[in-house]
Amino acid sequence: MVKSHHKDGELQLFSYNLAKSPEFSNPLNVTSEPTGNTIYTIMEVYKNPAGLQDHWTQGQESWADFGALMKWAGSVKFSVMHGSPVLYSLW
Repeated sequence: MVKSHHKDGELQLFSYNLAKSPEFSNPLNVTSEPTGNTIYTIMEVYKNPAGLQDHWTQGQESWADFGALMKWAGSVKFSVMHGSPVLYSLW
């Protein structure tokens, strides 16, 4: 993504984050028992919807592992929030 995504302009990717955490039996209590599942969260923020569309177009057309990702996504609990606006950012 560093090589392919826009750092400025109309298709700008503002931020990209990948987080990994165990799933807890009580999601509001990190001292509760883990369920044994792992949660991955990817957060991408684009300047506008055109940046997100460019991301998906590039992935499907030029990312060699796109098919493998789609296969994996079909085998796990998977959720996507396309184009959800950031309502508030601390910084």
